[in-house]
Amino acid sequence: MVGTWTLVSITLEQDGKKTDFYGPNPQGQVTYAPNGRVSLIITRLDLPKFGSNNREAGTTEENKAVVQGSIAYFGTYSVSETDKTITTHIESSTRGKVLYPDPVSTGYTHTFLNGLPLLLRMTKAAEKN
Repeated sequence: MVGTWTLVSITLEQDGKKTDFYGPNPQGQVTYAPNGRVSLIITRLDLPKFGSNNREAGTTEENKAVVQGSIAYFGTYSVSETDKTITTHIESSTRGKVLYPDPVSTGYTHTFLNGLPLLLRMTKAAEKN
């Protein structure tokens, strides 16, 4: 599990419908450090360039596209080989508390479905014990 993993795809499956959540060719990586730290960044391939070349002077449309087309977070993680799960506790995120209601205290869990390449399935809060 320890190491840096490059994103190949990220698909949202809901009610039998699949959606490429960050477009058809997202870019990203997640790093699981030996000390239990994790960091992740995912971006759409087609994120717009800021017309002003200054993100602080971005237009409403540019800012919206970047926020909706990217995610980054860092925190800690733990692995249960028995349950084949990774639980992540987010300390800070580009989405704040919008991403997960209370990730620091409750965390969220991924199930790893196979070995290499790493395939993760996110567990919905309702599926947790």
